[in-house]
Amino acid sequence: MTLNRPVLIGLVAACGAASPIAMQILVPVLPYIRADFQTSIDRTQWLVTAFALALAGAMLVFGPLSDRFGRRRLLLGGLVVFTLGSAICWRARSLEILVAGRIVQAVGAGAATTI
Repeated sequence: MTLNRPVLIGLVAACGAASPIAMQILVPVLPYIRADFQTSIDRTQWLVTAFALALAGAMLVFGPLSDRFGRRRLLLGGLVVFTLGSAICWRARSLEILVAGRIVQAVGAGAATTI
């Protein structure tokens, strides 16, 4: 299946935007998350910190893997992992599960950002 140039550019731009959007969309709602889970600001900030650390690690891993196994397969796999992480976050009933979901999201976003 071949895609025309504008569609391909749009898809690549959307994949590249996944990480910044996932990072910045959370910041305004941190006070509400803290109140909902009745926890401290320090613990809530792990949502941002864990995402950034996992994203950095994933980017280091996905670069060499994409050279070895191909970019298309890893990009699609990364999008699946990102979607899985989003589902975990959506269903989270505790802050720890939410942080774990954010880490899974970051690993998936790392594929899209790197590739």
